[in-house]
Amino acid sequence: MDNDAAGEVFTAIFMIAVIGLLWYAAWWRAKYRPPYVTDERGERQRVIKWSHGIPVYNPKTWQQRVHEETILASKRRWAILGSAPFVLGPIWLAYEAYTTGGNPWLGVAAAPLLLYGALPFGLLFFLPNVLKELLYQSGYQGMEGAKVLDRAPKAQPGRELVETQKAHGDAQLASEAEAVALLNSRK
Repeated sequence: MDNDAAGEVFTAIFMIAVIGLLWYAAWWRAKYRPPYVTDERGERQRVIKWSHGIPVYNPKTWQQRVHEETILASKRRWAILGSAPFVLGPIWLAYEAYTTGGNPWLGVAAAPLLLYGALPFGLLFFLPNVLKELLYQSGYQGMEGAKVLDRAPKAQPGRELVETQKAHGDAQLASEAEAVALLNSRK
């Protein structure tokens, strides 16, 4: 076996080991570090980071997440529509100048428009917002203003419902024997 073949075999074994290690790390993270937790109100929260085994998340209610999704989607779409003429216009003008070749002033006008119009607007506004919109449409949950895929949580019983239950006697309060047993167990 020459040195080239031995090097290729070593490289293949090394790459398989690295890919296996990365797969194991991803599996372990998915199993022991879930990306979502349920808070004390019963609402689903996206974990930003894990700190000493404790999930750190930005507590938002379901309604706040729906509101954030709607506002950010609207802003993102307006940014795409607002920057599209400044990006696609100079690109179209340059294409026309290249294909027709009849008007030399068209080519002279296209170069600075591409350099100072399409390039900054394309890199700063158009492309990032198009990519965010594609991620949003694909259902990616790791972004700010992601689609809210879970259903609205059930509303907690209000004061009126609790008072009605107490008035009708169907609140299923503990009996006297249960209350005494519970008090004796705490001694």
